[in-house]
Amino acid sequence: MTKVNLDTIKPWVTRKITELLGFEDDVVIEFIFNQLDERVIYLTFLSKMYVIQSYAFDRSASRWTLGSK
Repeated sequence: MTKVNLDTIKPWVTRKITELLGFEDDVVIEFIFNQLDERVIYLTFLSKMYVIQSYAFDRSASRWTLGSK
């Protein structure tokens, strides 16, 4: 989801929501955009934390197994 350009899909989302509801509801559309934005931020944060965690564990594991300081 982090590789999706939200500005690119916003017109599509707007069109689909309008089709489903039968009218354009700015409140619902903005709610969906906010949910998408928060999810991208959250997933980006999680991926960065995973990299940091992996790096930390790799370093401590290599010190423990190789005896390096």
